[in-house]
Amino acid sequence: MGLGGRNPGQALWVIQQCFVVAKAKSLDSSFRKNDDREQGSLIWLSACMARFQHGTLLPRHASPRYSRRLWLRAKLLAMAAQNPTLPNPLARASYLLAAHTRAQLPPDGGFEVAFAGRSNAGKSTALNALCRQNALARVSKTPGRTQQLVFFDVSVPSKDPSHEVAPHEQHYLVDLPGYGYAKVPKDLQAHWQAFLASYFHDRFALRGLVVVMDIRHPLKEYDRQMLGYAVERGLPSHALLTKADKLGRGAQGNALQAVRKELSSSYGDTVSVQTFSGESKLGVDEARAVVSGWLELSR
Repeated sequence: MGLGGRNPGQALWVIQQCFVVAKAKSLDSSFRKNDDREQGSLIWLSACMARFQHGTLLPRHASPRYSRRLWLRAKLLAMAAQNPTLPNPLARASYLLAAHTRAQLPPDGGFEVAFAGRSNAGKSTALNALCRQNALARVSKTPGRTQQLVFFDVSVPSKDPSHEVAPHEQHYLVDLPGYGYAKVPKDLQAHWQAFLASYFHDRFALRGLVVVMDIRHPLKEYDRQMLGYAVERGLPSHALLTKADKLGRGAQGNALQAVRKELSSSYGDTVSVQTFSGESKLGVDEARAVVSGWLELSR
């Protein structure tokens, strides 16, 4: 069944409810294993998902690609909600290489999701939380230490150990340089900006962009520049409002709504947004589902 006819507003509402259930089914100790609310949420979710799948959420103005992306995110979250012990496909992430020039990039042809963030926005902490590793990406006391494109391999291993994974089956997380650049020579700044622009423009494997922003200081010039690259290319983007644990619930909600409104005004429906905390694990399941969906990883 085609997905192009579904209403994106209604689809987003369904997915928001999936997020609620995913959180309820997470390892958070505030939800007991046999909690009645949990069981009721799952029953309600199943009915909601069935309605969406069978097209009873009435169509309006969704493009086929946008509707498919929403449905895939909902499906992954539903799977996570129904089985909290589902393996994390990002947990197998391992360092592959760091590229300073185009010639150093791995073969282009698989699936990549890029992570961008200003200095001290919490990008390394977010990557570690998503991959459930403590030191995959280095968390430095000196902001802006990422000065190359750093590739982490999350590819599904070949069933035959003697055969390498084919280029079209490779899956990478890509850590982009942040703007800790202010303290480096201008010619190096110019090199990075040109490199990033060409990466976004030409990289066939790039499937989506995650922009990491401190919830207290969102949508700075660098954030908008990265989002602009993605929108120009027609790529979906997802904004993580990190360090949400630094704010109370009310302030989190207000910040989220303000950023969502600004993103919608500037970029339409191409950029989604959520609150996130690598410390408290707020929003980790939601963000992991988005990234895994873009990478088309389910195991």
